[in-house]
Amino acid sequence: MKKTRSKSVLATLFLLLIWTAPVAHAAPIPMWELEKPQGSAWILGSIHAMKSDMYPLPGVVTDKVLAVDSLVVEVNVLELEAENYQRVVQETAFYQPGSDKTLLKDLESQVAQLFENYLIRKQIPIQVFEQMKPWFVNITIGMGEIMAKGYDPGLGVDLTLMKMARASGVAIVELESFGQQMELLSADSLAIQNLSLKYTLENIDSIEKDLTELVEAWKKGDVEGMYKAGLNEMEKYPALKDQFDRLIIRRNQAMAEKIETLLVTGDDLMIVVGALHLGGEQGLLRLLGQKYKITQLAN
Repeated sequence: MKKTRSKSVLATLFLLLIWTAPVAHAAPIPMWELEKPQGSAWILGSIHAMKSDMYPLPGVVTDKVLAVDSLVVEVNVLELEAENYQRVVQETAFYQPGSDKTLLKDLESQVAQLFENYLIRKQIPIQVFEQMKPWFVNITIGMGEIMAKGYDPGLGVDLTLMKMARASGVAIVELESFGQQMELLSADSLAIQNLSLKYTLENIDSIEKDLTELVEAWKKGDVEGMYKAGLNEMEKYPALKDQFDRLIIRRNQAMAEKIETLLVTGDDLMIVVGALHLGGEQGLLRLLGQKYKITQLAN
Protein backbone atom coordinates (compact mmCIF):
# COMPACT_ATOMS: atom_id res chain seq x y z
CA MET A 1 0.00 0.00 0.00
CA LYS A 2 2.83 2.35 0.86
CA LYS A 3 4.55 1.62 -2.45
CA THR A 4 1.34 2.31 -4.41
CA ARG A 5 0.79 5.60 -2.57
CA SER A 6 4.41 6.60 -3.33
CA LYS A 7 3.84 5.97 -7.05
CA SER A 8 0.64 7.99 -6.92
CA VAL A 9 2.43 10.95 -5.33
CA LEU A 10 5.20 10.81 -7.94
CA ALA A 11 2.66 10.68 -10.76
CA THR A 12 0.84 13.71 -9.34
CA LEU A 13 4.10 15.67 -9.04
CA PHE A 14 5.00 14.76 -12.63
CA LEU A 15 1.64 16.05 -13.93
CA LEU A 16 2.01 19.26 -11.93
CA LEU A 17 5.44 19.84 -13.47
CA ILE A 18 4.02 19.38 -16.97
CA TRP A 19 1.11 21.73 -16.36
CA THR A 20 3.19 24.45 -14.68
CA ALA A 21 6.30 24.30 -16.88
CA PRO A 22 6.80 27.18 -19.36
CA VAL A 23 5.26 26.37 -22.73
CA ALA A 24 7.20 27.29 -25.89
CA HIS A 25 4.76 28.91 -28.29
CA ALA A 26 5.39 29.09 -32.01
CA ALA A 27 6.40 32.65 -32.85
CA PRO A 28 4.68 34.37 -35.80
CA ILE A 29 6.97 35.30 -38.69
CA PRO A 30 6.48 37.89 -41.47
CA MET A 31 5.32 35.22 -43.91
CA TRP A 32 1.82 34.23 -44.99
CA GLU A 33 0.37 31.33 -46.95
CA LEU A 34 -2.11 32.08 -49.75
CA GLU A 35 -4.57 29.32 -50.56
CA LYS A 36 -5.10 29.01 -54.30
CA PRO A 37 -6.91 26.39 -56.41
CA GLN A 38 -3.75 24.86 -57.85
CA GLY A 39 -0.30 24.81 -56.33
CA SER A 40 0.84 26.71 -53.25
CA ALA A 41 1.95 30.28 -52.61
CA TRP A 42 3.58 32.20 -49.78
CA ILE A 43 4.27 35.92 -49.35
CA LEU A 44 7.13 37.24 -47.21
CA GLY A 45 7.95 40.77 -46.07
CA SER A 46 11.54 41.76 -46.75
CA ILE A 47 13.95 44.15 -45.06
CA HIS A 48 16.33 45.42 -47.75
CA ALA A 49 19.32 45.81 -45.40
CA MET A 50 20.10 43.56 -42.46
CA LYS A 51 22.83 42.83 -39.92
CA SER A 52 24.69 39.53 -39.97
CA ASP A 53 23.42 38.64 -36.49
CA MET A 54 19.85 38.63 -37.86
CA TYR A 55 20.64 35.40 -39.68
CA PRO A 56 19.88 32.59 -40.20
CA LEU A 57 16.37 33.20 -41.48
CA PRO A 58 13.60 30.95 -40.10
CA GLY A 59 13.86 27.46 -41.55
CA VAL A 60 10.34 27.59 -42.92
CA VAL A 61 11.40 30.53 -45.13
CA THR A 62 14.51 28.94 -46.60
CA ASP A 63 12.81 25.56 -47.00
CA LYS A 64 10.02 27.07 -49.08
CA VAL A 65 12.38 29.04 -51.30
CA LEU A 66 14.25 25.90 -52.25
CA ALA A 67 11.02 23.99 -52.94
CA VAL A 68 8.98 26.43 -55.07
CA ASP A 69 8.86 26.75 -58.85
CA SER A 70 9.39 30.52 -58.83
CA LEU A 71 10.64 33.23 -56.48
CA VAL A 72 8.71 36.45 -57.17
CA VAL A 73 10.52 39.68 -56.22
CA GLU A 74 10.19 43.40 -56.83
CA VAL A 75 13.32 43.57 -58.99
CA ASN A 76 15.80 40.83 -59.85
CA VAL A 77 18.97 42.76 -59.07
CA LEU A 78 21.09 39.71 -59.85
CA GLU A 79 20.29 40.12 -63.54
CA LEU A 80 20.99 43.84 -63.84
CA GLU A 81 23.40 44.59 -66.66
CA ALA A 82 26.11 46.99 -65.50
CA GLU A 83 25.81 49.18 -68.59
CA ASN A 84 22.03 49.47 -68.35
CA TYR A 85 22.23 50.05 -64.58
CA GLN A 86 24.69 52.92 -65.00
CA ARG A 87 22.62 54.48 -67.80
CA VAL A 88 19.39 54.42 -65.78
CA VAL A 89 21.08 55.86 -62.69
CA GLN A 90 22.77 58.59 -64.70
CA GLU A 91 19.52 59.59 -66.42
CA THR A 92 17.35 59.65 -63.31
CA ALA A 93 19.61 60.46 -60.35
CA PHE A 94 22.17 62.93 -61.74
CA TYR A 95 22.06 66.25 -63.56
CA GLN A 96 22.80 65.78 -67.22
CA PRO A 97 26.19 66.79 -68.64
CA GLY A 98 26.10 70.33 -69.97
CA SER A 99 23.24 71.33 -67.68
CA ASP A 100 23.70 74.45 -65.57
CA LYS A 101 21.81 72.81 -62.71
CA THR A 102 23.54 71.63 -59.56
CA LEU A 103 22.34 70.32 -56.23
CA LEU A 104 22.94 73.59 -54.36
CA LYS A 105 20.90 75.51 -56.93
CA ASP A 106 17.97 73.16 -56.38
CA LEU A 107 18.05 73.17 -52.58
CA GLU A 108 15.85 75.55 -50.65
CA SER A 109 17.77 77.80 -48.25
CA GLN A 110 16.77 75.98 -45.06
CA VAL A 111 17.54 72.58 -46.57
CA ALA A 112 20.85 73.87 -47.94
CA GLN A 113 21.85 74.99 -44.44
CA LEU A 114 20.94 71.62 -42.93
CA PHE A 115 22.87 69.91 -45.72
CA GLU A 116 25.95 72.09 -45.17
CA ASN A 117 25.87 71.31 -41.44
CA TYR A 118 25.66 67.61 -42.27
CA LEU A 119 28.70 67.79 -44.58
CA ILE A 120 30.73 69.64 -41.96
CA ARG A 121 29.73 67.18 -39.25
CA LYS A 122 30.58 64.16 -41.40
CA GLN A 123 33.63 65.80 -43.02
CA ILE A 124 32.35 65.03 -46.52
CA PRO A 125 33.29 67.30 -49.45
CA ILE A 126 30.40 68.79 -51.40
CA GLN A 127 31.87 67.36 -54.61
CA VAL A 128 30.58 63.93 -53.58
CA PHE A 129 26.98 65.14 -53.97
CA GLU A 130 26.92 68.24 -56.15
CA GLN A 131 25.81 66.49 -59.36
CA MET A 132 23.15 64.38 -57.62
CA LYS A 133 19.50 65.37 -57.58
CA PRO A 134 18.00 65.97 -54.11
CA TRP A 135 15.99 62.71 -54.04
CA PHE A 136 19.12 60.66 -54.72
CA VAL A 137 21.12 62.61 -52.14
CA ASN A 138 18.38 61.70 -49.67
CA ILE A 139 18.66 57.99 -50.45
CA THR A 140 22.46 58.09 -50.45
CA ILE A 141 22.63 59.79 -47.05
CA GLY A 142 20.07 57.44 -45.55
CA MET A 143 21.83 54.35 -46.86
CA GLY A 144 25.20 55.64 -45.66
CA GLU A 145 23.84 56.16 -42.17
CA ILE A 146 22.34 52.69 -41.80
CA MET A 147 25.44 51.05 -43.26
CA ALA A 148 27.55 52.90 -40.68
CA LYS A 149 25.38 51.21 -38.03
CA GLY A 150 26.14 47.75 -39.39
CA TYR A 151 23.18 47.23 -41.76
CA ASP A 152 24.27 45.73 -45.07
CA PRO A 153 22.20 45.87 -48.29
CA GLY A 154 24.12 42.77 -49.36
CA LEU A 155 22.37 40.94 -46.50
CA GLY A 156 18.88 42.10 -47.45
CA VAL A 157 16.28 39.36 -47.13
CA ASP A 158 15.21 39.58 -50.77
CA LEU A 159 18.78 39.55 -52.10
CA THR A 160 19.72 36.62 -49.85
CA LEU A 161 16.75 34.58 -51.08
CA MET A 162 17.48 35.50 -54.70
CA LYS A 163 20.99 34.12 -54.34
CA MET A 164 19.61 30.92 -52.83
CA ALA A 165 17.05 30.59 -55.62
CA ARG A 166 19.60 31.13 -58.38
CA ALA A 167 22.00 28.61 -56.85
CA SER A 168 19.18 26.04 -56.68
CA GLY A 169 17.82 26.63 -60.16
CA VAL A 170 14.58 28.26 -58.96
CA ALA A 171 13.18 30.73 -61.49
CA ILE A 172 13.14 34.41 -60.42
CA VAL A 173 10.22 36.55 -61.59
CA GLU A 174 10.12 40.37 -61.37
CA LEU A 175 7.08 42.44 -60.42
CA GLU A 176 8.82 45.62 -61.59
CA SER A 177 11.94 46.61 -63.50
CA PHE A 178 14.87 48.58 -62.14
CA GLY A 179 14.06 51.35 -64.59
CA GLN A 180 10.47 51.54 -63.33
CA GLN A 181 11.63 51.82 -59.74
CA MET A 182 14.09 54.58 -60.55
CA GLU A 183 11.43 56.51 -62.49
CA LEU A 184 9.08 56.27 -59.51
CA LEU A 185 11.74 57.43 -57.08
CA SER A 186 12.73 60.38 -59.25
CA ALA A 187 9.20 61.55 -60.09
CA ASP A 188 8.71 63.89 -57.12
CA SER A 189 8.52 67.63 -57.64
CA LEU A 190 11.52 69.64 -56.52
CA ALA A 191 9.53 70.91 -53.53
CA ILE A 192 8.79 67.37 -52.34
CA GLN A 193 12.39 66.29 -52.91
CA ASN A 194 13.50 69.18 -50.69
CA LEU A 195 10.96 68.34 -48.00
CA SER A 196 11.91 64.66 -47.91
CA LEU A 197 15.62 65.52 -47.72
CA LYS A 198 14.84 68.04 -45.00
CA TYR A 199 13.14 65.34 -42.94
CA THR A 200 16.15 63.03 -43.30
CA LEU A 201 18.64 65.73 -42.32
CA GLU A 202 16.54 66.82 -39.34
CA ASN A 203 16.17 63.24 -38.12
CA ILE A 204 19.59 61.87 -39.04
CA ASP A 205 20.22 60.64 -35.50
CA SER A 206 16.98 58.67 -35.37
CA ILE A 207 17.44 56.74 -38.63
CA GLU A 208 18.81 53.71 -36.79
CA LYS A 209 15.99 53.89 -34.23
CA ASP A 210 13.37 53.96 -36.98
CA LEU A 211 14.96 51.01 -38.78
CA THR A 212 15.30 49.08 -35.52
CA GLU A 213 11.58 49.65 -34.91
CA LEU A 214 10.83 48.20 -38.33
CA VAL A 215 13.15 45.22 -37.82
CA GLU A 216 11.70 44.41 -34.39
CA ALA A 217 8.19 44.41 -35.83
CA TRP A 218 9.45 42.24 -38.69
CA LYS A 219 10.94 39.70 -36.29
CA LYS A 220 7.57 39.40 -34.54
CA GLY A 221 5.65 39.11 -37.79
CA ASP A 222 3.78 42.27 -36.76
CA VAL A 223 2.53 43.47 -40.14
CA GLU A 224 0.79 46.59 -38.83
CA GLY A 225 3.83 47.44 -36.72
CA MET A 226 5.98 47.26 -39.85
CA TYR A 227 3.58 49.50 -41.72
CA LYS A 228 3.38 52.03 -38.87
CA ALA A 229 7.18 52.22 -38.70
CA GLY A 230 7.17 53.58 -42.24
CA LEU A 231 4.78 56.43 -41.50
CA ASN A 232 7.04 58.61 -39.35
CA GLU A 233 8.08 60.88 -42.22
CA MET A 234 4.51 61.47 -43.38
CA GLU A 235 3.26 62.11 -39.83
CA LYS A 236 5.73 64.97 -39.42
CA TYR A 237 5.20 66.39 -42.89
CA PRO A 238 1.68 65.57 -44.20
CA ALA A 239 2.66 67.09 -47.56
CA LEU A 240 4.64 63.89 -48.17
CA LYS A 241 1.43 61.85 -48.29
CA ASP A 242 1.32 62.00 -52.09
CA GLN A 243 4.85 60.62 -52.20
CA PHE A 244 3.89 57.76 -49.87
CA ASP A 245 0.76 57.01 -51.89
CA ARG A 246 2.76 56.85 -55.11
CA LEU A 247 5.66 54.79 -53.75
CA ILE A 248 3.62 52.41 -51.59
CA ILE A 249 -0.16 52.50 -52.12
CA ARG A 250 -0.30 52.74 -55.92
CA ARG A 251 2.53 50.26 -56.29
CA ASN A 252 0.61 47.88 -54.05
CA GLN A 253 -2.26 47.97 -56.52
CA ALA A 254 0.03 47.29 -59.48
CA MET A 255 1.91 44.52 -57.66
CA ALA A 256 -1.32 42.87 -56.52
CA GLU A 257 -2.56 42.75 -60.12
CA LYS A 258 0.71 41.18 -61.29
CA ILE A 259 0.72 38.69 -58.41
CA GLU A 260 -2.84 37.63 -59.21
CA THR A 261 -1.81 36.73 -62.77
CA LEU A 262 0.82 34.44 -61.27
CA LEU A 263 -1.47 32.92 -58.66
CA VAL A 264 -3.86 31.49 -61.24
CA THR A 265 -1.13 29.16 -62.51
CA GLY A 266 -0.43 25.82 -60.87
CA ASP A 267 3.10 26.85 -59.92
CA ASP A 268 4.31 26.96 -56.34
CA LEU A 269 5.38 30.53 -55.60
CA MET A 270 7.36 32.40 -52.96
CA ILE A 271 6.58 36.14 -53.19
CA VAL A 272 9.02 38.52 -51.49
CA VAL A 273 8.29 42.26 -51.26
CA GLY A 274 9.35 45.11 -48.99
CA ALA A 275 7.73 44.81 -45.57
CA LEU A 276 5.95 48.18 -45.89
CA HIS A 277 3.91 46.84 -48.80
CA LEU A 278 2.12 44.25 -46.66
CA GLY A 279 0.27 46.25 -43.99
CA GLY A 280 -2.38 48.93 -43.93
CA GLU A 281 -5.87 49.09 -45.38
CA GLN A 282 -4.43 49.06 -48.90
CA GLY A 283 -1.54 46.70 -48.24
CA LEU A 284 -0.95 43.56 -50.26
CA LEU A 285 -2.34 41.27 -47.57
CA ARG A 286 -5.68 43.14 -47.60
CA LEU A 287 -5.77 43.38 -51.41
CA LEU A 288 -4.95 39.72 -52.00
CA GLY A 289 -7.12 38.69 -49.07
CA GLN A 290 -10.17 39.84 -50.99
CA LYS A 291 -9.82 36.78 -53.23
CA TYR A 292 -7.57 34.38 -51.33
CA LYS A 293 -7.55 33.00 -47.82
CA ILE A 294 -4.33 34.13 -46.16
CA THR A 295 -2.83 32.52 -43.05
CA GLN A 296 0.22 33.78 -41.15
CA LEU A 297 2.94 31.20 -40.51
CA ALA A 298 4.93 30.60 -37.33
CA ASN A 299 8.51 29.50 -36.81
